[in-house]
Amino acid sequence: MIEEAHRQVKATNNYGKEDDLITDCFKRFPTNTDVTIVAMKVGLIDITNSTHVSQHKSLISAVELAECIIGIKDIDNRIKNGDPEVVNEIARSNGYINLFSFATKYCCYHNKNLYCRDDY
Repeated sequence: MIEEAHRQVKATNNYGKEDDLITDCFKRFPTNTDVTIVAMKVGLIDITNSTHVSQHKSLISAVELAECIIGIKDIDNRIKNGDPEVVNEIARSNGYINLFSFATKYCCYHNKNLYCRDDY
């Protein structure tokens, strides 16, 4: 039953193909060290998951959020190891807005697509 539902979702033009797009992007650009690459991943997650980051542009830009993510100490290893505090650090990155929905997805996509884990 679960496998059939998963197959049906993967066959859709929106969820299935968008998940493949995210997977491909994260495998091509696995690290969080380049502001351009991280901003691209921010935009991709925001668009495909409706996390509403772009709706809060007056409070935080994609570039500012990318810079905050890059500034998190040892972020790649922490996401690899499923550190839940990384979600909070991203979510509260600039102190003006809580981006919890975005942060959980950002960590989840990295953890799942790069390390085949399900920690988030």
